[in-house]
Amino acid sequence: MNFHFPENPEVKVIPHPAPHLFDGLFKYCDVIEHRGAFGEIYQQTDTGIRNEATLHHFKFGSSANAYLNLDEPAIYLSYINEGRLDARHEHLGELWQSFRTCSLWYLPAGQHIFEIGSGNCISVKVKVSLQSIKELAKNHPELHEFYERATTLNPEGWRLPYLAIGQKTRTLLRRLNNLTQIGPTRQISLDALLDELLLQFIQDLDKTKTSGNDTYQYNEEDIEAILNARDEILHRKYHNIPIPALALQFGMPYRKFSRYCKKVLHITVADEIRLKKIQSACELLVKTDNSINLIADEVGYENHSAFTRAFSKTMGCTPSAYRRHHRESNRIKHDADT
Repeated sequence: MNFHFPENPEVKVIPHPAPHLFDGLFKYCDVIEHRGAFGEIYQQTDTGIRNEATLHHFKFGSSANAYLNLDEPAIYLSYINEGRLDARHEHLGELWQSFRTCSLWYLPAGQHIFEIGSGNCISVKVKVSLQSIKELAKNHPELHEFYERATTLNPEGWRLPYLAIGQKTRTLLRRLNNLTQIGPTRQISLDALLDELLLQFIQDLDKTKTSGNDTYQYNEEDIEAILNARDEILHRKYHNIPIPALALQFGMPYRKFSRYCKKVLHITVADEIRLKKIQSACELLVKTDNSINLIADEVGYENHSAFTRAFSKTMGCTPSAYRRHHRESNRIKHDADT
């Protein structure tokens, strides 16, 4: 699942053969780096006999369209190991995963365009072919129903609600990161790990639906209301409306709205608004010469201190440091081009 960027002809492709010194990436897998006006992305693909795993490290200072070409339909498990990913796909909708969450997508064959926002994020995508799921279902009856859903739902693409990543899944992802075998042995080990990740996801999904400790149910109308509310937030229509009023706007009591948001989105509405503000601030820091105070005001913070605290908590650095880093990166790219 490697992205390419035909809308950005200035992009430079830089290979980094394994072994490499990058932190957080697959240790014994080649790295392909793409550098452009939007920032950088480091991509790795580790291929088994039946399945494959792709790691993406996004370092985007601004948004960009990333293209993906698929030869066959497939199921993807998407895990966020670090940071947060904001993206959009025509049929999958808003893809707004945060740290230690997982989502499952179905994508048909053909070309797909992902609108990826600014930010710093490491994600792992596990591609499981429909044939692999069919074979696994022979020994795992719980996959029969899942295979039927995968082959009968919207053929243009769909996704399931996000799940929190549990301890078993984190252990499997660490094993994936540290895989040391090479050749056919590596392919066999990789396929076994990716099968385990799929089965663990199905188990976690079933636990979420049937947990006796939570009265939450997957009510489609309520989920649709929450997703619609989030889309409105992302488009900045309700930044200054109190959350209880926002809940009523979408026909739900405040407590129910907040509980369902946390369950479906794995993030509170308040945190969602904060993250969108910080994302907008990142673009203003990179694309304009506005002062930090002015940017803080533009994205809805009362003062410089509150903005800096929120920015540092989300991005891991101050607004000034973020701006310096991206300007220095752009200067280096410009010098290299000339």
